[in-house]
Amino acid sequence: MVDRNEVVMSRVPILVILGATGCGKSRLSIELARRFSGEIISADSMQVYKGLDIVTAKVTPAERKAAPHHMLDVVDPLTNFTVLVFRDMALPIIDNLLTRRKLPIVVGGTNYYIESLLWKILITDPKESLVEVDSSATNSSASIENRSDGRYNVQVDRLNDGDDDDDETAPKKLKFDGSNEELHQRLMEVDPEMANRLHPNNRRKIIRSLEVFHQHGKKHSELLKVQRNAGGCGLGGPLRYSDSVILWLRCNKKVLDKRLNDRVDGMMESGLVQELLDFHRVYNEQRIKSNMSPDYTKGIFQTIGFKEFHAYLILSEEERASEKVCERVFVEEHQWQDHLKSAKHTKMLKRKEKIAQETQSQKSQLVNS
Repeated sequence: MVDRNEVVMSRVPILVILGATGCGKSRLSIELARRFSGEIISADSMQVYKGLDIVTAKVTPAERKAAPHHMLDVVDPLTNFTVLVFRDMALPIIDNLLTRRKLPIVVGGTNYYIESLLWKILITDPKESLVEVDSSATNSSASIENRSDGRYNVQVDRLNDGDDDDDETAPKKLKFDGSNEELHQRLMEVDPEMANRLHPNNRRKIIRSLEVFHQHGKKHSELLKVQRNAGGCGLGGPLRYSDSVILWLRCNKKVLDKRLNDRVDGMMESGLVQELLDFHRVYNEQRIKSNMSPDYTKGIFQTIGFKEFHAYLILSEEERASEKVCERVFVEEHQWQDHLKSAKHTKMLKRKEKIAQETQSQKSQLVNS
């Protein structure tokens, strides 16, 4: 009798599960991992950070025991973690799973993290993207569980302190200070084509294009053209795994709205605000010890929840207890619900047909070559 798992592994090198927040990605991934001897790789840019399990909506300890999970709780909360670092950590995990005849199940999450795994991104310089990570947390579900005790050990401005300053061989992190408009103007001077494609407020992508120019001495737009000419597409170079399976989950809007409302209510009941307060307190204690100004633009502060509750977090205990502030928290909670439902979390759906067409074209090229 043919083993179903052997059939699956002979044809599917990697499985990807996409979908909007609350559509059931985690549940499906666990069921498939148990059915087909798979392991799950989280492709969420906020869940890589240690702590804040509620606000980042990580799977529960029980769910982690049901199937091995990777790329959860691997870096300190204030570390600037990039897509290149994610890719360079996740690909060896996938290769290891394939070697062991385990089904890699990538769950997202963050679309450009997933794209970095599916397509061979040719623009890269790992030396410029080094961050200090806990590699032991990527190898087993047991090590992940050990990182999920709710404690916080925040390293303030980790990328710019420590012994690295005394090491002449240590990679130097590029700094791009200034307003969004100033950075956009800098990009316009070195790569006008890329600058015209990016909104001035898209700070992350503007900085990425500036990094590419300074690291490679070539325009980002030119390198992307080379990438496409090498058999790639707008999302990257050639496909990394030619027989990948992508499951794109859809959900009825009314059902999804109810799920999101219930999820936010459940997170609030589970102590979301207290989790934010605890983290905020520890962060400020260590920030003051380090004589640093507050910086809410890096690391886990980018997660949904911090922005919405920031005004509440910086109040004194007496102010937080007032009836007016309690009403504000209620309003912020509902604004957060609306944000979870926004098009931002499903924008990749608009590109799905283009992705499918490009993928099919590349497969045809592979067959005919």
